[in-house]
Amino acid sequence: MRLKRALAVGALLVLSTSVAACGDDNKDSGGVAAGAGNSDGEGKSTGGAADGGLPSASSVADISDILNQHGSCLDLQSGDKYDAGSFSGTDPAWDIPDERPAAVWGVKDRYVCRDNYSDSTTMALVDMKKFQAAYKTSGLTRGVLVGKNFLVVPGGAETAHDLQASGLKYFTCDPKFQMPSGYKKEPALVDGCVVTNYFSRF
Repeated sequence: MRLKRALAVGALLVLSTSVAACGDDNKDSGGVAAGAGNSDGEGKSTGGAADGGLPSASSVADISDILNQHGSCLDLQSGDKYDAGSFSGTDPAWDIPDERPAAVWGVKDRYVCRDNYSDSTTMALVDMKKFQAAYKTSGLTRGVLVGKNFLVVPGGAETAHDLQASGLKYFTCDPKFQMPSGYKKEPALVDGCVVTNYFSRF
């Protein structure tokens, strides 16, 4: 179990409201800036990735399928149900230390599942540009994995490693972010943030 995964203040309890709370008028607003698709030869045909770009999802089930292709996503349940269950006290799902509503974060739906290592992985359908903009102003430095219109917070380093071939990218707004040579870093949808195939800090 990874108690260290719990961030200071939980607000995804608020963000796990229904899709209707955020609407569905930004279906194509995700996607990383030009050139930020997966160009390193990994994951080009997985998870619905189109033209070598980031994988997209039309439902939480699609995200779960991607996770199961590259690891495991067991006991899928809504964020609200998980938060009310026994695991949340010892292995919290990802929490955003911010009380802004779901509409600000662009979170449309949030679910949690268990990985092969008995840890909890969080996934959410999002309006990616809204999410990145809110993330930048949140003060968070730890990143998340992103597709075109969804995010994944792996249960730990092992699951993150399993997902390296999925086509997902690591998104961060940490001004001190550094990566080893041999990896690619490109601009995200908001200034000052990046996406990269270097999966850091899980």
